[in-house]
Amino acid sequence: NDVLVSEDIPVNLLIPVKTRQKTLLVNAISNYVANQEVLERLVLFAHVFNWDKQRFLKFMRPSDKYNHTYSDNRFVFSDEILSEGFGFRLLNHTKKMTADEGRAYIQGIEGLYDHFDMQTALKKYPIRVVQAFGEINAQLQGELVKKVGDMNIYYIR
Repeated sequence: NDVLVSEDIPVNLLIPVKTRQKTLLVNAISNYVANQEVLERLVLFAHVFNWDKQRFLKFMRPSDKYNHTYSDNRFVFSDEILSEGFGFRLLNHTKKMTADEGRAYIQGIEGLYDHFDMQTALKKYPIRVVQAFGEINAQLQGELVKKVGDMNIYYIR
């Protein structure tokens, strides 16, 4: 039941494929996970790596960059693609929203981000290992155990 999480987004997509461990980033469609759980995991991910609200909102807003993912074989998960709209894609896949739905969606995720209870989330998603480019949220009480290239490996008690 332990959770591993990496700040390098593609690594999270490989964790459940290559190991028996879980990660925070899951696709609601292919994993049959409720949207609320996917959203909680995404907010926790943002807080683990100390993302500010603007970075989180950019990650969670719909993005036109995904319009050609199935028709263009040259589509690559670059940092630019992953930082803009990837959270929306994990949560909502290809869902279209009206302007009113979009505003309500953004207000809802802003509220969740602002009032997020990290300690409660950590009980639900017991993170044990974090791979990060820099420091992680102090609430995790992580111990830096190793540095591999430009990544820090933290063990969470």
